[in-house]
Amino acid sequence: MSQLSENEIAALKEKYGKIKILTVTVDEEDDETYQFAVRRPDRSLMSMATRYASDNEIDKFNDVLVKNLIVGGDIAALEDGIVYMGVIGELASTIEPAASFLKKA
Repeated sequence: MSQLSENEIAALKEKYGKIKILTVTVDEEDDETYQFAVRRPDRSLMSMATRYASDNEIDKFNDVLVKNLIVGGDIAALEDGIVYMGVIGELASTIEPAASFLKKA
């Protein structure tokens, strides 16, 4: 099991601000679990990612998310296709727009 320590998480929060912990469980019986620290995307990353998405360049889109949002954890484990796909599935949800509302002033 690859797990981030409280000290690592605190240091990442100080450096990047808001951090979420993404956990990928490949095999519960063998305790094969990986944790990754994920930062919140900024505007320039959103612009780049949406450009790749609109051009249907899914591999580039995924790579941009992984390289720019994963800021801690067992980075070498991302070479494993199962781990990579688990991460990608969750990262795509991190760039969904926040809920917003308009109301009459």
